[in-house]
Amino acid sequence: IPSWRIGLTANVSISATGADLEWNNTSTNGRFIQGGCSASSGIVTVPIAGVYQINASVRFDNVSNTYVELYIKVNNSDDTYMYHVEGDPLSNYHTISASEIFNLSANDNVRIRIYSGDSSWTLHQLSNFSGVMIG
Repeated sequence: IPSWRIGLTANVSISATGADLEWNNTSTNGRFIQGGCSASSGIVTVPIAGVYQINASVRFDNVSNTYVELYIKVNNSDDTYMYHVEGDPLSNYHTISASEIFNLSANDNVRIRIYSGDSSWTLHQLSNFSGVMIG
């Protein structure tokens, strides 16, 4: 079954208001990628068409009292995505989780994009990006 649970090998400092997450841990601390899925620069490509459950849990640290946003994007399209925003986040230990199902085609790619009203903040290595074909 095509599935993945990937994460970060270390905390990541962000010096911009937005970024695509470059998930780089696919094999330790319970992380894996299987069933023909592939990951490159944090983007997961699915091998076969089907309905997929896709999830993200992202911990933000060193954020000022502005906002944080998390997107699950398919093929980098502004037409196919899931969006979650929180205003006045905690400066540390603030986690956003998002989950949605998508009807994907073979070779579609999925990524996590994040934004903040702050231009200097940190993503914690305990963040995760996962998905599984459910039908």
